[in-house]
Amino acid sequence: MDKNLTFSDHLEKTAKKATSRVKLLSRIRHNISPYTAEIIYKVTILPILLYCNNVFLHMAPSKKALFENIQKRALKVINGYRHSVKLEKVSSIRNKMCALEVFKSLNGVSPHAFQNYFTRINHSQRTRANTKNIVLPKVKTETGKKAFSFQGANIFNQLTEEMKTETSILRFKTLCKSFNFDF
Repeated sequence: MDKNLTFSDHLEKTAKKATSRVKLLSRIRHNISPYTAEIIYKVTILPILLYCNNVFLHMAPSKKALFENIQKRALKVINGYRHSVKLEKVSSIRNKMCALEVFKSLNGVSPHAFQNYFTRINHSQRTRANTKNIVLPKVKTETGKKAFSFQGANIFNQLTEEMKTETSILRFKTLCKSFNFDF
């Protein structure tokens, strides 16, 4: 752990591990189909890229680009010269997973420690945001803005009204599939 809590060394090691797995996939790619290569990517490489998702939601742009480049290399290995397989961006998957964690917390599906982690806006006036948006915690530092409590609330508040009011986890996941999490 570094003194500024940037986790840059850890992210570099994670990127190096994912890169080595992409190289291994490229070695066997000529023996397998694109479908099989995609499954191998989703099982062996993507979990490494998404490791500690909620901690790394607000990583530096250079680190985000590093992870996106690893994914692009993996996509080239999977597709070869064809462009048939498309993969969702790592940052988009991170945001989707974060929104799901916030949903679970708000609907009592998460572990007990996280069930009161987020609170919906609740005031006496009837406004458009009443009971749909989440209260953003007051933070004074940039480090506070990187915390899951702030990032999770911010991501959840950007969802559609239908998604914010949904109570079924299956329906919420279905709505997430069609929502663009690239922000």
